[in-house]
Amino acid sequence: MSVRRIRKSIGVVHAIATCEDCGRTFDGYKNAQALAAQHAKVYGHRVFGEVGLAFTYDGREEDES
Repeated sequence: MSVRRIRKSIGVVHAIATCEDCGRTFDGYKNAQALAAQHAKVYGHRVFGEVGLAFTYDGREEDES
């Protein structure tokens, strides 16, 4: 039995965070988590958020794409 190899791509497509204490929001998908963590550390606040991921799994043969 041969095992088919696949190509995969996974990445963040959106992120948003909000501070429960002061209401500040962070929404840059590249750095929202880092900014939220820094805000919590510097100000002693509680920040919550969500991150959206997108993925593609491609099992097609190389010459089919």
